[in-house]
Amino acid sequence: NGSLAYVSGSGMAQAVSVDMRGAARPIAVPPDRLTNPRFSPDGRRILADVVSGGRTDIWIYDVASGAPRRVTTEGTLNNRPEWSPDGARILYRSNRGGDATSIWWQPADGSGKAEQLVAWPGKELWEGVLTPDGQTVVFRTGTIGTADIWYRRVTGDTAVHGIATTPATEYTPRVSPDGRWIAYSSDESRINQVYVRPFPGLGAQFPVSVGGGNTPVWSRDGRRIFYYVGNQIVAASVNTTPTFSVTARDILFSGDYFLNGGHANFDVSPDGKSFLMLRTLSASREEIIVIPDWKAELRAGVKRASQP
Repeated sequence: NGSLAYVSGSGMAQAVSVDMRGAARPIAVPPDRLTNPRFSPDGRRILADVVSGGRTDIWIYDVASGAPRRVTTEGTLNNRPEWSPDGARILYRSNRGGDATSIWWQPADGSGKAEQLVAWPGKELWEGVLTPDGQTVVFRTGTIGTADIWYRRVTGDTAVHGIATTPATEYTPRVSPDGRWIAYSSDESRINQVYVRPFPGLGAQFPVSVGGGNTPVWSRDGRRIFYYVGNQIVAASVNTTPTFSVTARDILFSGDYFLNGGHANFDVSPDGKSFLMLRTLSASREEIIVIPDWKAELRAGVKRASQP
């Protein structure tokens, strides 16, 4: 109808460590427009993407001091970062090199240039993760209504294979620490739920969540899968041998944290005792501004500007 709506405000987020009972304490990482935080395998560094000046870039922060280091400088969209299992490389989504997004990676210490790892002509790639052995990349194409999950080897036979490619929206893949299972979100039941199936085979699918679930993250020992429902963090206790089963589901805590998104917006510490989460700073709430009949104002402004 010609009206314009936009979001005003900084959207500043603070990184916090939250224990299994919900007690939160700030981390030294400076508040910023942060999303998708990730602990390094040794727990000493944090990856996150930061929105600033109309672009999104990947940054690394020292956990103890909060000292930042910018990782990406090319393209205008670099987000959803993940560590390689050994912490030596960073995997992320980027629009560098063309209009479509693809999966890139580069040395975490800045010793080498970024390289394109996975691209699919005519398709947007939205997220990618490496398997625990670092030899396979699991990635997602498409978004709402078209999202599917695939995998391919990093080297050698790089043929692409499907994992979850139904008409449903399937996203946020996570491979178990032993490399035998993959967890992901899907709306095939008309609400978002978490599922697990064997990896890399195409065996039976097992439901994990009940009553809704999103963005699964495995514990480092593979015995629990964490996910969110609304503003609650839920832990599903699981057995993975000889087959997969869920033995319990426990609501750990709830809170005003950034959880929504097509990629997990929280992480579990390497020792399994806490979560890395983002919370809104109360003084930086965003608001929606609406300008009625903005199109008419634009036309009038253009007309005034064209007059001598």
